[in-house]
Amino acid sequence: MKKLMGTVVAVLGALLVLVPSGAAGDGVTVTVQDGYSCDYGVNIPFTRTGRSDSYTFEIYAGETAAGAPEVRAEVEVHADSPVTVFLPLRYDVTGPSTHTLKVTAHVLPGREGLEREGVKTISFVTASTPTCGCAAGTAGAFYMGTGAAADPYWISSPQQFDHVRLHLGKSCQQVNDISLAVFDNFSPIPSFTGSYDGGGYVISEANITANAASLFGNPVNAQIENLGVRDSVFHGQRLAAAMGTFYGKVVVRNCFVEDCTFIAESTPYSYTGSISAGDDNTSDNKLNRIENCYAAGLTIRGAYVGGISSEGNGGTKSIGCYTLIDSLSSTLKGGAITGYDINASACAWEYPNSAGVQYACGDKNNNGCFALTGAEFADQSKFTSQGWDFDTVWRMDGSLGRPVLRVFDH
Repeated sequence: MKKLMGTVVAVLGALLVLVPSGAAGDGVTVTVQDGYSCDYGVNIPFTRTGRSDSYTFEIYAGETAAGAPEVRAEVEVHADSPVTVFLPLRYDVTGPSTHTLKVTAHVLPGREGLEREGVKTISFVTASTPTCGCAAGTAGAFYMGTGAAADPYWISSPQQFDHVRLHLGKSCQQVNDISLAVFDNFSPIPSFTGSYDGGGYVISEANITANAASLFGNPVNAQIENLGVRDSVFHGQRLAAAMGTFYGKVVVRNCFVEDCTFIAESTPYSYTGSISAGDDNTSDNKLNRIENCYAAGLTIRGAYVGGISSEGNGGTKSIGCYTLIDSLSSTLKGGAITGYDINASACAWEYPNSAGVQYACGDKNNNGCFALTGAEFADQSKFTSQGWDFDTVWRMDGSLGRPVLRVFDH
């Protein structure tokens, strides 16, 4: 008589982990099928049966193992003691989702006529309680991360980006592109003091009308990096910029702004820049830094207007940045990098240009900047001669004819 193989002993802890796809615990070999990959997934505590070391793990959407699995992997377990099997899984990180794990134990070679495969299934929920301390069901609540620097909140939806305003001093990690088109008028996140890592992803279709129109309002002691902003409109009364008005010790690095419009209406004074507009610092120990950023396809208007920052006088320094401006209109001072009082190093700007911009800075001080023709933007040597890093930070995009940031190459 054939014997049914011993029951697969498996306990699913549904522990969500931030580990590379394909990683596994000691004594385990995991081969994921069909090229499926993801930067996150589930850890599965597992103890093998004594009569098999070869298994198929499958994860299905929903409460049953029906239809095609989301992920399938062949797993070899070499240890008799409990092990951890990691499977990549693109589950919804904006809230709880139900999945079913099916584990099939295969018959050992030579035992095919004596035993048959054993199967066990178990359902699990990826997350049921927000990790940010908010009540379950709170709009935009975070279900991944604790907000610590080593374990940031994961931002995956427009509602979760909006939810950042309730956790201003925390660390955040964007994990996919986000459109803010669901908001008729997105309200700037005020007084951000944490860190926001865009992960090489983009925020797009933001429509912001406010006294100070920006994503992050007036950040201070904050860091924003690896974030792109595209196809958005920032319409301010006094200020307009993608990242905000910097109030000291703000660092923005490896970011870009493309195909956006920035308008600040107030007269006689208003401040407009693609990255920052205005600042409120006069001491070196509060210096804001904008590093390795670029802006292209800009339409920008105001009194003091800069392609990167409206000004550099109060302590905002631009380092290794460039601009390509479609249209610039200034009632006082306008420049390709800053509106006035240049504070820049190794920044490139286009001259001549169709926008009619004559200077890197609106008050004609071009120190720290270098002008290139449109064709010269495709010449990598023009940038490396200024110290730009094309090994780890930048790469030359042949189709665009200009440098782009490597962090956005997914």
